[in-house]
Amino acid sequence: MEAVLLILVLSAGDPASLTAAQAVAAALQQHDAKAQVVLPPDAAKRLAERGLHDADLVGRSEKVLLATAKDLRLVIVRVERRDTGSDRIVEVELWSGGRHDRMSAVSGKEGDPVPSAAEGARRLLRDAAHDPALAADRTDIAFIAGFAEQGDWKGLIAAVGARPDAGPRLRQAAILARLRLGDQAGATAALAALQQSHPGHPLTAAAAAAVAADAGGADTLRDAAKPADDGGNTLR
Repeated sequence: MEAVLLILVLSAGDPASLTAAQAVAAALQQHDAKAQVVLPPDAAKRLAERGLHDADLVGRSEKVLLATAKDLRLVIVRVERRDTGSDRIVEVELWSGGRHDRMSAVSGKEGDPVPSAAEGARRLLRDAAHDPALAADRTDIAFIAGFAEQGDWKGLIAAVGARPDAGPRLRQAAILARLRLGDQAGATAALAALQQSHPGHPLTAAAAAAVAADAGGADTLRDAAKPADDGGNTLR
């Protein structure tokens, strides 16, 4: 059965932003008639049920990316209407599938930016990624980066070991972390297990190359956020 999107549309809270949010919500509902589109105040309640608040959206917290990466049905939209000088502006931000996109609609003081913002929101939703494999990979990248940025190699190894769902990217990260700690034997054993479970995966080959070269330094792990070919030893 096809998954139905849950689209939470929130606003900055002022009347003008709420009016713009209502227009955006109508456009998104028109774009996907099957979607469940929720407006304030219910949208804020549904957001809070997931441990998220408007401050997380304003601060572009990583928690929002993780929430939408884990639940591919969930789309979060925030709309803000404001005036800057003689310009009228509507900003639309959208989180979906572990990614964040934004657009701004601008008009002069005699114009109305809301229709352009509504159409822009439709484009953002249309272009948003809902690929489960891609979303899971983004979640793993953020998971690894949280430990790598702190240099917590032991913590990373323990966290991956506690994850029965750990895939090749997480397990490769643990192997590199072992190499970082000088645990060649542990890295070799972990590699053997990875080769048995995922023999043809590019990250398995990358892990094998790292073990052979005894390469697992901090710089390698801290490259987690940089896009790279899966054929390399860089954790992204």
